Amino acid sequence: MFKIIKSRRARINVYYGNQPQKDKYIRQSVLLLLFTTGMVVGSVVIRKGAGEILSDILNIYSDYISAKAGESVLTGFCNSFFIVLILLIITYSLGLCAVGTPVIYLIPLVSGIGTGTVSAFMYSKYLLKGIGYCALISYPGKIICTVVMITACAAAAEMSTKMLKILTKQDEGVDYKDYNLRYLIYVGFAVLSALTDTVLNLLFGNYFIFR
Repeated sequence: MFKIIKSRRARINVYYGNQPQKDKYIRQSVLLLLFTTGMVVGSVVIRKGAGEILSDILNIYSDYISAKAGESVLTGFCNSFFIVLILLIITYSLGLCAVGTPVIYLIPLVSGIGTGTVSAFMYSKYLLKGIGYCALISYPGKIICTVVMITACAAAAEMSTKMLKILTKQDEGVDYKDYNLRYLIYVGFAVLSALTDTVLNLLFGNYFIFR
C-alpha cells in the first residue's frame, strides 16, 4: 500500500514538480511560434508587394548571392559565422538586462520575417531554381542557426527574468557560470552552422548564378 502511494507521489513530482523545465519549454515554444509567425508575415509582404524599399533590399540580396558564389572558403565561413556571433552577443547582453525580455522575444519574429521574405522572393522570382538554392544552400545552415537562436533567446529570457527578480528582491542571485557555459556551447553550434553554409556553398554555389 505504502509503495503504491510513494509511486503515485513520484509520478506527481515528475509531472508537476519540475516547473523550471516547463517554463523552459514554454519559452522555446513561444519563440518558435514567433519565428513561424514572422515567416508567414514575410511571405505575405512579398505576395502583396511592399514598395521600392523592399525591392531595393531584395536586389541587394540577389547581388549578395551572386557575390557569395565567388567567395573564398575562409571569407564565406567568416561572413556566415560573424552573423550568428553578432546575434549571440546581442541576446547574451539582453539576458543580463533586467528589462531585456521584450526585446529578446522580438528577435525571432524579426528573423522569421527576414527568412520568410527571402524565401518567398526566391520562389516568386526564380521558381524552381530559387527553391533549389534554398533547399541545398540556404536552409541547412539556417535551420541550425534558427535552433541556436531560439535556444539562446530562451536562455537569455530566463536570465533577464532572474535579473529582474533580483532587482525586486524576489531572488537571491543567478548562476553566471552556467549562463556563460551555455553561450559557449551556442558559439560551437554557430561554428557548425557557418561550416555547413560554407561547405554547401562551395559544393553547389556555382550552379546558382542569379542575374
